[in-house]
Amino acid sequence: MKKLLLSMLVMLCAAAAASAATTFTIDGLKYTNQSGIFVQVSGYETAPTGELVIPSEVTYNGVTYTVNRIGYNAFRHCSDITSVVLPNTVTMIDFSAFGNCSNLTSISLPSGLVSIGSGAFQYCTSLTSLTIPASVTSIAGEGQTNTTNRGPVYGCDNLETLVVEAGNTVYDSRDNCNAIVKTATNTMIFGCKGSTFPASVTTIGKGAFKETTIENVTISEGVTTLETFSFYYCRNLKSLNISSTVSTIGSEAFTGCPSLESIVVADANATFDSRDNCNAIIKTADDELILGCVNTEIPATVKAVGYKAFTETLITDITLPEGVTTLKPWALSKCGMLKTVVLPSTLTDIQYGAFQECNSLTDIYAYPAANSVTLGGDVWAFMDETLWTSTDCTLHVYPEDFDYYSTADQWKEFTVVADLGGATGLKGDVNGDGEVDVRDITALIDVIMNSVTDNPRADVSEDGEIDVRDITALIDIIMNS
Repeated sequence: MKKLLLSMLVMLCAAAAASAATTFTIDGLKYTNQSGIFVQVSGYETAPTGELVIPSEVTYNGVTYTVNRIGYNAFRHCSDITSVVLPNTVTMIDFSAFGNCSNLTSISLPSGLVSIGSGAFQYCTSLTSLTIPASVTSIAGEGQTNTTNRGPVYGCDNLETLVVEAGNTVYDSRDNCNAIVKTATNTMIFGCKGSTFPASVTTIGKGAFKETTIENVTISEGVTTLETFSFYYCRNLKSLNISSTVSTIGSEAFTGCPSLESIVVADANATFDSRDNCNAIIKTADDELILGCVNTEIPATVKAVGYKAFTETLITDITLPEGVTTLKPWALSKCGMLKTVVLPSTLTDIQYGAFQECNSLTDIYAYPAANSVTLGGDVWAFMDETLWTSTDCTLHVYPEDFDYYSTADQWKEFTVVADLGGATGLKGDVNGDGEVDVRDITALIDVIMNSVTDNPRADVSEDGEIDVRDITALIDIIMNS
């Protein structure tokens, strides 16, 4: 019995030894053998410089091994590598294998490569071109959702040429688009600074251009969908042209694009528009502005400013026209240069965090009547108190609304001043601009159309109701002025 147990123990130890990973160093590079005759390059003992050439085979203790993999983080942060040559025996490049190699200018991927791991070349900021071999069937990081799920060229700011070799059955770079397209679904999944958008692509994938340095985007006719985060934090993006075929724009597709100056939607688009040359994207059916920029002029027909529509834009002032009723969550958050805000009398709903982290606010002109606006939580929260405190901002209100604004939650944090015209000012000055003219008729119509019943400035006829009789009274005031 003892002999049997001893034999079993010896066999278990032998099996464990055979299965255990063996790491050894040759010419300054570390290799790890996990099974059979194959090894991966797992790191280095001496940091490589200049051109890094990986051998196809290495011999250790009399055994010759085939190098078939570049391991997890193997050469990450090797800033002195300038070029890489890999043998055709390598079939996989693992997670961030060459990540943050900031001086890497060229890498030759082998013809036998099958799989490219997440972030394999992330933050290689000197890399200007990359060619994906025809043999590659798996590229990790699609969607680019977090730090462990990134595309192969994430953060490669100077990459302009991104090519998939002809003959690849899974991916392509049709029409010299300098991007990686998933052939079966016609979805562009990874792009770069030099990408264009072929008409045969139907979808720009989730996070496809996340944090790239692309400057001009013209979406071709044929593209129907821009998925969530598709151009998230493209800080160099200046111009955006949306074709008539685009019918879906995912949440935060263009959040964090502060350099954006021009936004145009094709006239024939049935879902979105840029009415009145407003430099914005408006969801036509809902009259909701979903993306703005530094040059946006909000049309009078807009009813809502959407989720993160202006987040991190460079606007310095914004006037919400009469007719706007809703600011959705984070609509104008992180607008660090925003100083002046005009809120219309028709506004009834300011949702969570609408003005969070707007650290330069100096003046808010509040035309809504007392207690007519529902405030979400933390509308003006998370400010940098070294730059701004709420008392640095003056809240301008009508005299009859002063008591409300100076005591109501969130509003009372500002320096409240009753210096707007109103019931004690010019009769008929519905929009509160100190004049009574045709613009007040427009404002009054907006109030009536939006069923605002508690705005004393709109009750021009002073009969306790807001209706067409107030329009007649206002016209009489203007005609007899």
